[in-house]
Amino acid sequence: SHSHSHSQSHSHTPAAASAVLEKQKRLKTKAKQQSMARRMKWEAQSGSADANAYYGNGSSHEDQEEEYVFMEDPHPQYQVDSSLEVSLNNDNRNNLGRHTSIESDDSFDYTFQTMKQQQQLSSTDICNRGMSKRRRVNLLIDQCETVRFPFKKKLILANMGLVPHDLPLEDLNALGPTLVKLSLARNRLMAIPDTIVLRLTGLRTLDLSQCELCTLPPKWNLPQLRRLNLSHNRLTEFPDEAVLEGIPELQHLDMYGNRVCEIIVPRSQNHATTSLLLSKLEYLDLGYNNLAYLPEDLATAWTSLRTLKVTNNVLERIPQLVCEMHSLSVLDVSSNPLLQPPIETCERGICSMRRYYACLQLEQVSKQKMMDDLKKRQQ
Repeated sequence: SHSHSHSQSHSHTPAAASAVLEKQKRLKTKAKQQSMARRMKWEAQSGSADANAYYGNGSSHEDQEEEYVFMEDPHPQYQVDSSLEVSLNNDNRNNLGRHTSIESDDSFDYTFQTMKQQQQLSSTDICNRGMSKRRRVNLLIDQCETVRFPFKKKLILANMGLVPHDLPLEDLNALGPTLVKLSLARNRLMAIPDTIVLRLTGLRTLDLSQCELCTLPPKWNLPQLRRLNLSHNRLTEFPDEAVLEGIPELQHLDMYGNRVCEIIVPRSQNHATTSLLLSKLEYLDLGYNNLAYLPEDLATAWTSLRTLKVTNNVLERIPQLVCEMHSLSVLDVSSNPLLQPPIETCERGICSMRRYYACLQLEQVSKQKMMDDLKKRQQ
């Protein structure tokens, strides 16, 4: 009988242990489901987890299920912190949870820990962005340096959130005359480093649009530069002689969206005979500036100009000499308070503007002829 009872006790013990393990497993699964539901609601409320509001006196289906779980378990030490995903195997949590309900406190702890993690993540993200920015710049420079053909070396660093101390000036200096295109558009540079306009002598295209520039470097040395984009900055002055002497081959100049008030046609003073600068300029855009007039000597200075855009300024008159420039094929003066030629004439294009001045000239000639005839008759 002793052996029979001994074997019976051995057979009963594994069954009891299995039942306890099954109970724990069921409780753990239930706790995970409830934790997931709470997390989804917490995220929907933008991070505000109010335990008292969520575990109110209402008799929702979830509350009834939760109550059933804890009432079913005869051992309070196995109560689960249902606001966390891992609680059954945590001895410290079991010791804290014996004979008491700590569900609300755990919900608050979870919210506090989550907010703290979010703050840590935000600071980490900033650091990661800085590291990522540097890695991207270095990668682009490496790709540029590996190009075998010098005339194909292009470096595009546009819209990367760069500030002045982020610019890889040493690497740019190393590229030197082999770089033919550089874009720093849509970066908060505030000013252009001298290295860019003095050392990169092989540049043919330079894009400095939307860089919040207020002034230009006083001296440039880009003898091969063909295209210069300075649009959407805060420049108040047209480039002067010292700047334009360093870009003698410039053909395309875009200064749209600045604060330029006056175009001063520059002339070089470095030679015995004064030569005109920007003599090869073909495209000029000064739209959305503060121009009040166009200088007449522009017609004799920039004889290669084909496109002139001065939209959205405060121009009241377009000089006849400018309209009659032989090289000019596009003259856009829309959205100006024009008086001469009239707005309706200007809207039809440069040919209508030329006809306007031609008719005006014929009218003046006819008037002068009539005046001469009257004087002869009086004599």
